[in-house]
Amino acid sequence: MSFTVIFPSPRLAILLPLLAVATLAAADISAPPAATPPVSANFTTASLQLRVTPKVPTPFVPNAANATASTSAGLLDQWTIASSGETSYYWQLAWLGDSFVGVGSDGAVVTSPDGLHWTKHPTNSKEQLDGVATNGKIQVVVGTNGTILTSPDFEKWTKLPALVSERLFAVVWQGSQFLAFGADGAIASSPDGLTWTTGPRTTTVTFHHGLWTRGQFVMSAFDGLLTSPDGLVWRLTQRTNQRMMAVAANVSQFVAVGEQPYGILTSPTGASWAPANLSVHENISGVIWTGAQFIAVGSNDTLLSSPDGAVWTARRTGTGLDLNDLAQHGDVVVVGTRTGEILINKHVEKTAAPEISLAPGAPGSVPQILLTCATAGAKIYYTDDGRNPTTSAKLYTGPFTVAHACTIATRAFKDQAIPSDLAAALFTPGPTAP
Repeated sequence: MSFTVIFPSPRLAILLPLLAVATLAAADISAPPAATPPVSANFTTASLQLRVTPKVPTPFVPNAANATASTSAGLLDQWTIASSGETSYYWQLAWLGDSFVGVGSDGAVVTSPDGLHWTKHPTNSKEQLDGVATNGKIQVVVGTNGTILTSPDFEKWTKLPALVSERLFAVVWQGSQFLAFGADGAIASSPDGLTWTTGPRTTTVTFHHGLWTRGQFVMSAFDGLLTSPDGLVWRLTQRTNQRMMAVAANVSQFVAVGEQPYGILTSPTGASWAPANLSVHENISGVIWTGAQFIAVGSNDTLLSSPDGAVWTARRTGTGLDLNDLAQHGDVVVVGTRTGEILINKHVEKTAAPEISLAPGAPGSVPQILLTCATAGAKIYYTDDGRNPTTSAKLYTGPFTVAHACTIATRAFKDQAIPSDLAAALFTPGPTAP
């Protein structure tokens, strides 16, 4: 018999004790191995030799000692990588009523109730997904090639017929209708997220991101900032020669962020804009209003905060990553990166990945699979049918037998800790000893 250890992500960190007959190979556990008739298996004396594979490096995760200090009372002091490997790029993060939602490359949609524990939801799409919105009943996601996906629960997704060929960068719920905005002035609207019509193209700009507030749309675009009372008639209020990426607002101030040399612009009404006082010169790609302060993120680990949008304090998360977008609920802030990580503004323990091995056994005995975890108090869940393990999978309580070829996939979970990376091995039983 043999184990083939599977590394589904380059960031996986696993220390696995293996048999001498084990081999290392890349594989995908998304599909179970081909069915194999059950066969009996046992140990031989040669199969008990032990060998250890080297660790695979993981991304830097800051802790209380090395996190960048902040004069703000703790909200932006400490950061931890809460999720990685679900996509290669997060285009938007948002809080949609009862959960954080992230959309990104290759049809990725992820959700989290707390910013720590993230679930990936298959959409059967390989498009880049750029924007997400909800009316409280249905979720709408838009992306490249005019993609519009809808779901009532993030589990079952419907791809609607494309009305435009252009990339849709943003979708906004106005209060009575959804509006989707895209390249070359493309606009589509829907009262319920299910039936869509295209609107007139009254501008040729490429919309990027925006919001509906104070009775108007305020949108960032690839060459400026625009406002509209109805999403149909648009006024270009600020022309730029670089992309403006996102807009946020409180009751008295709009804040728009974009590429250098503009960085951050502010406006009391959205009609005229002025540059903010910045000490950094990085491209800024995301901004939110938390209820107490504006927070903006950008390239080269740029993290900025401001009580009024005019004067900003520069910080770092300590990860060195390019930050792309962010969302907030209560005292939790999550940030998506351009390399597929999600950060949370807390120092949180990460559960160690389970170790997979064969339990010691005498020659001729039925082999048993042993799972262990170095994190005290963690529970290990596993599958043997090719599915990714969650807390709904089988709970490991002790060594178990498998009589047929299969992929054993495991992940460890602990309360108030980040779930472990995935550990998986392909189990192949050998012939019965004579």
